[in-house]
Amino acid sequence: MKNSARPATRHRQRHAGRILRGLALAVVGLIAAGTAAAQSTAEPAQAAGPTVVATVEGRPDLVNVADNQYLTTLDVSGSGFVSKKNGFGGIYVLFGWAGQNWKPSSGGVDGLDRKYVYDDESNPTGYMLFVSFPGSETQYAANGGLLNADGTWHAKLMVPGPTFEYSDRDGNKGSVNCLETQCGIMTVGAHGVKEPSNESFTPINFRHISDSGTKVDAQAGTTGQTSAQGKALEQQTSGGAAGVAAPDAADARPATVPGSPDLAALTDDKRGSLQVTVGDSQLKVTDAAADPASWTGFFVMSDPQFTGWSKPNSAGEFDVRLPDDITDGEHHLVAVNAQGDVTGWTTFDASGQTATTEASADQSGSNGALVAAALAVGAVAVLAIVVLILVILRRRRNLQSKEA
Repeated sequence: MKNSARPATRHRQRHAGRILRGLALAVVGLIAAGTAAAQSTAEPAQAAGPTVVATVEGRPDLVNVADNQYLTTLDVSGSGFVSKKNGFGGIYVLFGWAGQNWKPSSGGVDGLDRKYVYDDESNPTGYMLFVSFPGSETQYAANGGLLNADGTWHAKLMVPGPTFEYSDRDGNKGSVNCLETQCGIMTVGAHGVKEPSNESFTPINFRHISDSGTKVDAQAGTTGQTSAQGKALEQQTSGGAAGVAAPDAADARPATVPGSPDLAALTDDKRGSLQVTVGDSQLKVTDAAADPASWTGFFVMSDPQFTGWSKPNSAGEFDVRLPDDITDGEHHLVAVNAQGDVTGWTTFDASGQTATTEASADQSGSNGALVAAALAVGAVAVLAIVVLILVILRRRRNLQSKEA
């Protein structure tokens, strides 16, 4: 009896050992997987985001510029946008001025936080574009084509010139001079849909491009006084905002980007009188010594990024848009003249301007913690099973010993 029982017992013990080793490996694998998942999930996603590039029709070498006297047709291309098959709406493509809180997702209001050239919805001529989601119920009205599944689109946008008239929500009219403030191309969710991932602003600078062309009434974009073929009224030379004359070519915005200044060259004698207030997505810069008739360009450093040319208002104030990829911490703001000479500099703290990225990272971290916790629970369950099997095997061995 003893001799026949022992081989069977040893066989069962060897079999149980293999089971235990397999379960132990499973526990180790679960723990390793949980650690890897937590680390990978904690890393924030690197979304490219929407990008818009505009070239002058027939002049692909002229990028993100428009003529400072005449109507300009821009070939506009977008990439990195979110496309929703059969989704409602799409995106609007607009030309105008964008303030600090211009984005609809941030509560921006037409006529206050963003001012753009309007078009006649019943007879659009290209001042405003509607790029539709594929299969949208309003796709028939898409004068800007479709937003492709890969996030790209292409359309032609009309820019009437550096000045235009707009209306606020109450119907009050105002005017914008893009030679005095930075204007550009905005993209927003269409039909009232707020889509942060499709909101973008691309600066457009004005320069002398052609010696002839069509001069556009500053009201053309708001009153729809253009034909479907884009034939526009001659620009008036008197009578309020609608009669803003075409700018002198000699007063045109500089057409080149100056060389990046050297941090070592930012000495105290070049500091000037710049004062900076940090906003949500831009800087309010005051320079008491600024000449209202002269162009000033700004660099945001450490990694030098040129933000564009602008002229101050009567109070010596500039609006300087912050780069989208700016990091927390101290940065330099450097002002240069049209010749590229440093006219002033100061420092500012951009902490808090990357809140969206940090929030995404925090959310990703939370997701990683949840994954790790779930895997840990699984590992505990496996361990509990191992312990239960050990208890059962031990009891069987005790019974077999007594029987033997």
